[in-house]
Amino acid sequence: MAKKKAKKQTPANRTKAGRFKKGVSGNPDGRPKQLREFRVTCREMSGEILATLAGIVRDPTERSADRIKAGSIVLAYGYGNPSQPIEFAKDDDGNAGKMEIVFNVDGKAKTIYTATVQDEGDK
Repeated sequence: MAKKKAKKQTPANRTKAGRFKKGVSGNPDGRPKQLREFRVTCREMSGEILATLAGIVRDPTERSADRIKAGSIVLAYGYGNPSQPIEFAKDDDGNAGKMEIVFNVDGKAKTIYTATVQDEGDK
């Protein structure tokens, strides 16, 4: 005798298509409290951590790799990470390239940003 397949139940906060209904949160309880507590603990320790990193940077007996890594962390959090250059190759005719940021939305490609790349000399 063949078993009947159980019909999938759609949660109350979702449409038949499985998306959240308008105005309904997918996370009604908000972020987990443990994450908030973890962040608070990290912030409380930040002075001690910074002092430890600074100590590693200043200690000539530490390995160079450790000193560089500690310095990179301090600089990244103090000033932000440096921007990363993007290089584009020209096409066969020597024309500048084109950059697009494309997302796949509902199975369709959607371009959200387009820019023509210029040569350094074109500025």
